[in-house]
Amino acid sequence: MDFEAIITETRAKNLVDYRRDMTKSFAEFYRILKPGRWLTIVFHNSKASVWNAIQEALSKAGFIVAQVAVLDKKQGSFKQVTAVGAVKNDLVINAYKPRRAFAERFLQQAGVGQERAFIAQHLEMLPLAANVERSREMLFSKLLATYVQRGYEIQYDADSFYALLRAEFVEADGYWFKDESQLPAYRQNKQKQAETDSGGQQALFIFDERSAIQWLKRFLLHNPASLSDIQPAYLKALQTSDDQIPELQTLLAENFGSPDSQGRYRWPQPDMQAQLEQERQQRLLRLFNDYLRQAQSGQKLADVRKEAILTGFMHAYRAKRFHDIITLGHKLNKSLVENSAEIADFIEIAETKAAQL
Repeated sequence: MDFEAIITETRAKNLVDYRRDMTKSFAEFYRILKPGRWLTIVFHNSKASVWNAIQEALSKAGFIVAQVAVLDKKQGSFKQVTAVGAVKNDLVINAYKPRRAFAERFLQQAGVGQERAFIAQHLEMLPLAANVERSREMLFSKLLATYVQRGYEIQYDADSFYALLRAEFVEADGYWFKDESQLPAYRQNKQKQAETDSGGQQALFIFDERSAIQWLKRFLLHNPASLSDIQPAYLKALQTSDDQIPELQTLLAENFGSPDSQGRYRWPQPDMQAQLEQERQQRLLRLFNDYLRQAQSGQKLADVRKEAILTGFMHAYRAKRFHDIITLGHKLNKSLVENSAEIADFIEIAETKAAQL
């Protein structure tokens, strides 16, 4: 019974114990699975921190999560999710063991020069469908998480990573594919989905800024819309969050630019996308630096914009400013850290790196 993965006061087992025990369990699954094979987990818990422990355990065991979906028991369908708030439902988690040649090369080279190979493998493994994991933001997040959890050097920031995508891979409908050969199957699946009008595969919940951006991109993908058109559906999808999500109008301006003469927002052209993203990254870094100054003065940070924290942590990690990550991380709301595996990973690896200096 001591090896049971559980959180209980009566047996003095907490979240740290749970994460450790789940990592051991997943490590054994990883050992016996052949490279390129899959692990599917059905999971239910009302706490986002527990979902983060599951996600972190999977990654530390060596698996790469390819898709997380909510199981709708009434309709028998799956709904995509990008954030942890959906743990109030039954989650279906699909993860795979990397191919042997890539895993060995990735380990031997400590990830150096393996970014393109990592993305190519991930795009090859993902379902050829409208999967939020194929968005550029989620691909960058997956790459960062893999490198940070292993303590490897991060060579790419958001701008250079998106440039890599444009140069090496193929985009369709805001999703990225390994090459042109994947597109016919994607379009065929897209047509089947439109004919059945299932809709379930496309639904997104909004729990943080990243999922809000993904939701807006889906909403505006084919048809421009005004703020008044977008807002009712957006508010319906919006859930309670620890993240300081910007106002809807701010999100639209930062990610889609100014509305047209009829007041409608639309999917921006590639050049405009790059410019908007660069400006957004600069704003996030300025906000991070404000947070850092507050933390250095001893202030607690009760309400923060999570994307600014992650952007700043990524830049600080690349510059080996580990003490800045630790200083700010220790002033963040405990709930935010527990509910964000990415933030928790940055803080944990920064503490390890700082101790080695």
